[in-house]
Formats: sequence, C-alpha cells, structure tokens
Amino acid sequence: MESAFLPRRTKGLAWCLKDEGGLIFNETGTRTWSINPLGLFIWDRCDGSRDVGRIVREMCQQFEIDEADARADVADFLTSMEDLGLIQLHSPVAV
Repeated sequence: MESAFLPRRTKGLAWCLKDEGGLIFNETGTRTWSINPLGLFIWDRCDGSRDVGRIVREMCQQFEIDEADARADVADFLTSMEDLGLIQLHSPVAV
C-alpha cells in the first residue's frame, strides 16, 4: 500500500468505544462493525489529514512495534475497511 495515500472515513458513519475496541455503525444503526483496539487506533486517524506512512509511524511509537509489522497491520486494516466501503484511500494532489 502506498505510504502517501490519505485514508478518509466514509461519510454517514459513527463510532463509539466498546470494551477495549470500538463499534462503527451506519446512520440508521442497521449495520455495525466491531474493531479491536489496534483497528480503533487506525480508524481514529482516517480523517484524510494523515497519510498511511504517518499512521504507521504513530503506530510504531504507540505500540512499540517494528515498522514492517505496523505497515502490514495498517495495510490489512485499511484494505478490509475499503472493501467494506467504510473508508476511501485518496492519492495526494500534486501541486
């Protein structure tokens, strides 16, 4: 996955903390998705202002894991969320 991609949560979703992770749900509350603490950490950063590389670096610092593991975890999570339609990965705009 490209480090420069900017992940952004899909509009119309809400989320809350649940146990040690979180729940994501659509506007009507008819669909919910459960995420673990690591997923919640990544999800919180999918605001379109941080690129994948920055999320990986922040994860390395927070969880004291090596970059290769963090990069794989972030890529897996973002790919899954994109497949579910919960996030979009945007390429940065060149100026």
